[in-house]
Amino acid sequence: MNTVQGELAPLLISSDGGATFKTLVCLETYDLKLTTTVNQVETSCGIATGLGAIKFVASGSAVMEAEPDSSMVTMKDMTNWQLNKTLLKLKTEYPGSGGQYGQNIALSGDCYVTDMGDTFQVGQVIKFTFTLTGNGTVSNQPF
Repeated sequence: MNTVQGELAPLLISSDGGATFKTLVCLETYDLKLTTTVNQVETSCGIATGLGAIKFVASGSAVMEAEPDSSMVTMKDMTNWQLNKTLLKLKTEYPGSGGQYGQNIALSGDCYVTDMGDTFQVGQVIKFTFTLTGNGTVSNQPF
């Protein structure tokens, strides 16, 4: 078995239309959930199922960095994007063998920051949580 470690598939975010992508500063964890809208109707022939749009949400937590570099998305960035209702691009990828884009993992789409929270606890590092709610369609192709 050859497992894939979580840090090898970072969550990347762009606020400039995909020209540059940055990683979340000191990312602790993230989840990327896809949900298909399901519509069912009972008929005399049985259940008829219609599949609607696929919704996607990324959420997670990160640790605040006192001196982040320009390649990092910070707590301040996320807060500003939420306050300004900035449309972002997100992607996650794991190159796989041969360096091909997303041979094993590739998801991308547009999103908004829709939830932010900070945790300040004595004796602990400052953490922030975030939720990125998809806008439009999610893809398994690169931007």
